Amino acid sequence: MHLDTAIHLISSGIEKSSSPQVWVDLGAGRGLFTKALAFQLPAESIIHAVDTDAAALRTIELPDGITLRTQQHDFVHDELHLPLLDGVLMANSLHYVKDKYTFMKAIRSTLKPAGRIILVEYDTSRSNTWVPYPIAYTALEKFAHEFGFSSVQKLAEAPSVYQGSMYAALLL
Repeated sequence: MHLDTAIHLISSGIEKSSSPQVWVDLGAGRGLFTKALAFQLPAESIIHAVDTDAAALRTIELPDGITLRTQQHDFVHDELHLPLLDGVLMANSLHYVKDKYTFMKAIRSTLKPAGRIILVEYDTSRSNTWVPYPIAYTALEKFAHEFGFSSVQKLAEAPSVYQGSMYAALLL
């Protein structure tokens, strides 16, 4: 995927503000979506990038004015040390979480009152080696209220060479 596609998928879910924001990218990898997020945030914002791969985290470069803080952790099993967040980005990572209910409740508790979660996921319910616990958009809509969110909105879609299509969703 290219940076412009990543920006297209998530940009409408990020609150436009001149005040700095604090976000976390769970499962950041080499930072494609971390960078896409950074281009949407105002100066002096902070992004915490969390991934198990320390080498991948070291490759992340963000535009000037955005602070990157990396944590080498397994976001599903390890305790994360994060401040209250304006937002959580999970691009191609929620499908690694088996117990989505417990996980999403815990993540919801890290958000400020007006905080948001942006998910990018394969729009499928069929699991495979790379997507062990998929959540199709229709399933996400169904479970969003159980996760503690009042609203779920589809932001965008994009084709995927792996699973047909991907969607980006905003949880509020």
